[in-house]
Amino acid sequence: MTLRFALLLISLGASISEASPLQFNKPVTHIVEYDGPIEHHAQNIQDIACIQGVPCFTYQLKDFSGPAFDDLQTSLKANPRSVVNFSFGLQPGDKPSLQGRMSPDEYQEALRQYEIEHAAFSSEIKNLRDLMSSSPQTFFSIAAGNGVRIVGIQSQGVALGQQFQIFPALIEEPNSIVVAALSEGRRDQIASYSNYGLTTVDLAAPVLANKKNEILKGTSYAAPYIARLVNSLQNLGPLSPTEIKEILLKSCEVLNIKAAIAATQDLQVNQESSRTFRAMYDRKRKVREALQAELGNILMVKSGGAINDHLALTCGQIYLESNKSKSITQSCLESHKQNKSQDLENLQELWKIRGF
Repeated sequence: MTLRFALLLISLGASISEASPLQFNKPVTHIVEYDGPIEHHAQNIQDIACIQGVPCFTYQLKDFSGPAFDDLQTSLKANPRSVVNFSFGLQPGDKPSLQGRMSPDEYQEALRQYEIEHAAFSSEIKNLRDLMSSSPQTFFSIAAGNGVRIVGIQSQGVALGQQFQIFPALIEEPNSIVVAALSEGRRDQIASYSNYGLTTVDLAAPVLANKKNEILKGTSYAAPYIARLVNSLQNLGPLSPTEIKEILLKSCEVLNIKAAIAATQDLQVNQESSRTFRAMYDRKRKVREALQAELGNILMVKSGGAINDHLALTCGQIYLESNKSKSITQSCLESHKQNKSQDLENLQELWKIRGF
């Protein structure tokens, strides 16, 4: 099992304390560290995700089957309206290859060890998946992952399904959302280290400086931004995780939306004959430079756009004030109109491309 980035956070409140299965009659935030803390990592995530008045607890996990994991399950059962932040990523090890400098016997031993580790990894992921599916009232905010390992042109952002095998980001549940990171100070650009994917990443969020005003990097710090926003949405009134997810998905912005949609659709339909693909190999420098903006637009579409807190909270308020007689789509469109969002027609086209 390969650790890529670590920390699970479950949101419950203003102060940080030892994990506890105590029952609260309000939402809770749980913060769970996986396989050892990274210096300042846990505190930075807590500072981002935890809000005043919501209990906040930490869990130190070394696996998804031991006593600490059992405590986490117990707490989620006692506090079902929790917000859980997963700022960690796990990957299975690579299968050995005979192309290496191994004798047949060494290869067989390496293959046997791989199969043992792969079975253990699969069991751990199943436990994690079961935790999420058995907690339907809990909302899970999941970091999309850093350091995309893709070969060739796909590393330039042309591939539509840009997602390597990393968990829990690949676990699809109606009460979870996968979060990419925006570039520092930008709302129209995905961070160079951030993973993305047309069907595997839901939205992008900013990465803020910590309390020491230090610049942070990593999708680990984008996911707790969404966990914090979910806590704020829960404070508006009775919203289920699936309702919150839809509100978030429909409260994102792609600043160059018309160009972004056109470029993405061209790539979807024409693939290797698309303008974007062909421009990558054009010998004219100006053509290649112009491509960078187009790729950036495509990445924004493939990441669902940049979350707008005001849009989300306004959409949630409109939806609740109508006693849910308005659909979330209607409520969010009204929120965009109040915010003077441009090009609502293309906004709905974006939602169609993204599958909702």
